[in-house]
Amino acid sequence: MRVWPLTLLVVFTLILSLNATIWKKLNPQTMEIIQDVYMIDDSVAIAVGNQGGIMKTMDGGITWYPIPVNTDVTFYDVEFVNRYLGFVCGDNLVMRTKDGGETWETLIASDSYYNAIFFLDAQRGWLAADQNSILHTTDGGDTWTMQITTYSYSIWLSDVFFVNANKGFAIGYDETIFYTENGGQLWQLVAGNNSGWSDPYFSIYFNNDSTGWITGSNGKILYTPNQGWYWLSHEQLPDSAFEYKIVHEVYFPTPHTGYIMANGGIYAKTTDGGKNWTINKIPGAENDFLYGMHFADQYTGMVVGYGGIIYKTTDGGLSWQKLSTAFTTDDIVDAYFQDARVGWIVTRTGSIYRTASGGKNWQRLLTETVNKPQAVDFVDSLGWAVAKNGKVYHTRNYGTTWFIQQTGTSRHIYNVDFVDSLNGWAVGERLLVLRTTDGGRNWQNVSLASLEGQNLYGVYAFDSLRAVVCGDGYLYQTRDGGQTWSGIKNTMTYYDVVFVDSLNGWVAAIDGNVYHTTDGGQSWTKQSTGQSEPLYSVFFLTPQFGWAVGELGTVLQTLDGGKTWTDDNARVSLALNRVIFVDTANGWVVGDGGIILKGSMGLVTSIDADNAPPTTVQTLQLGQNYPNPFNPLTTIPFSLNRQSQVRLEVYNARGQRVRTLWQGTLAPGKHLFQWDGTDDSGQRQSSGIYFYRLITPERTLSRKMLLLK
Repeated sequence: MRVWPLTLLVVFTLILSLNATIWKKLNPQTMEIIQDVYMIDDSVAIAVGNQGGIMKTMDGGITWYPIPVNTDVTFYDVEFVNRYLGFVCGDNLVMRTKDGGETWETLIASDSYYNAIFFLDAQRGWLAADQNSILHTTDGGDTWTMQITTYSYSIWLSDVFFVNANKGFAIGYDETIFYTENGGQLWQLVAGNNSGWSDPYFSIYFNNDSTGWITGSNGKILYTPNQGWYWLSHEQLPDSAFEYKIVHEVYFPTPHTGYIMANGGIYAKTTDGGKNWTINKIPGAENDFLYGMHFADQYTGMVVGYGGIIYKTTDGGLSWQKLSTAFTTDDIVDAYFQDARVGWIVTRTGSIYRTASGGKNWQRLLTETVNKPQAVDFVDSLGWAVAKNGKVYHTRNYGTTWFIQQTGTSRHIYNVDFVDSLNGWAVGERLLVLRTTDGGRNWQNVSLASLEGQNLYGVYAFDSLRAVVCGDGYLYQTRDGGQTWSGIKNTMTYYDVVFVDSLNGWVAAIDGNVYHTTDGGQSWTKQSTGQSEPLYSVFFLTPQFGWAVGELGTVLQTLDGGKTWTDDNARVSLALNRVIFVDTANGWVVGDGGIILKGSMGLVTSIDADNAPPTTVQTLQLGQNYPNPFNPLTTIPFSLNRQSQVRLEVYNARGQRVRTLWQGTLAPGKHLFQWDGTDDSGQRQSSGIYFYRLITPERTLSRKMLLLK
């Protein structure tokens, strides 16, 4: 796979701040519990849940992509006022979106638990929280005031609903029901057990000004026919089917059509405003814990729950389809990206997927269950996937269609690397090495040997004659097209090899260390990583910046060419099998369980004045960023007339600092820094006007820039 992407290295020496790479999970299957869903229309929906999970679908749930919000909290509720303005709430956090869920901003971050959110319009909203508390906003969530309910015990409030600007209800644990007739200035108790923590109510909804519904644990279903003055059981509900069930949700997409959902896929439906109900079951959901439900109209709705479950109906519940929130849960064994958007992955079960969105959405291209693909490489539209039993699949249209190239061997092939459209190398079982100089039409066997139990796993090709291979006990190179081989032979297993130029290369090894060469592979020295778990992949973007991944979710980063390695804390525990970067803002790690991580180093580069072309700077200067407007990356130029302490910071339109790009000493001369539109914690910032400020002992300069989405 080709590296050496930063051609500026030929001219300049680059300096980067010592920031760890920020990793975000892309595969939404990592959201194990989906707490709620909101259907903006019959195609667009937002689902929320644990581990900071927010997912969006644009095709009715066929494919989902995660929205990174840089938090691990559990979200319990999602609410949209219109197709653009929406809110989520959960453990200690309330957030808002103004672009249909693509980006989110924090409104509240505290020690409270926010269980439900309700907006009457774009300005007026309420939050149901713990400790009997309700919060109210009249400015769309910018500010909130506390509204306290009066009760004997401190309980959780689980839902809130307003019929109009004055009359509202809140429900919670201990079978409590509160109501207000003045917008929440005063809340009064309608019902409660006065035990502190008995059966909770979970959901409340009014389908007209007079008729409302409440659901709860142990099959509890209540309704009011008189604006909530008293609540009673419906003559048809609860049905025996709901007995001992947790009835989590009630929702009316129209005043006449309503649904009540319980665990085990039991649900009731009415088409006459609640006068009559029919009891139904979602096929296959008998053992499912279901938490949230929402309908785009009277026919199209989704139900979500534990295990990432999503059920969808488009015919009012006559039939249900079980959706998957992840394109795959298979182990991902290889990945290759051409740029920040286009990439391919290979799964252990033999499928190849392609993304054109940087990993948000994936399309399955090929599945072979016998001759399973093991690795993939591309040169523009031309691609090669090597597979078991000596098979090579070739595509000429980015993977849309594939055909087999004959190799003359039945040995498994584990890896492939193409230099250009003609010259490529492949390695595999029993020290297999294959070489082609015509794009794979013909493959020449130039194997080291044919030893049972000894395999080659990694290959790096320089040209048609020179390559480095690694595997079980071998770290070898050839400079004559495989006619002769030389190198290291021992008992170590080497899994992956990468070079950034003709001399500097690294391999990842089973002992948890990385081995480095500065002479093109003739000799290697160990670079200790400080850990012992096997490393399966290594990648260097420049001679200084590299990553290594491996067993038990290990992600290591170096900023000094491998002399020292630090744990990137990617917060996963399964094996990680491949790491690749196309630039400092776009990297990926893939692994077992369908794990896909997206990585960004944050701030990028400053030109080292000692090695840059000679320039004379007379005054301190801060240039205009470029491009401007931008999305998501922009470059900020400035010049120093003397060595100085420097701070370069980014502020939003409210004057809040969102990112410190540099703090330290810089030499005189020209400098370039890049901002990728994230704050110091890696959270993507919303579109709008931002200011970047250069602060030195001499003076402070600032300019304006525009981030677009």
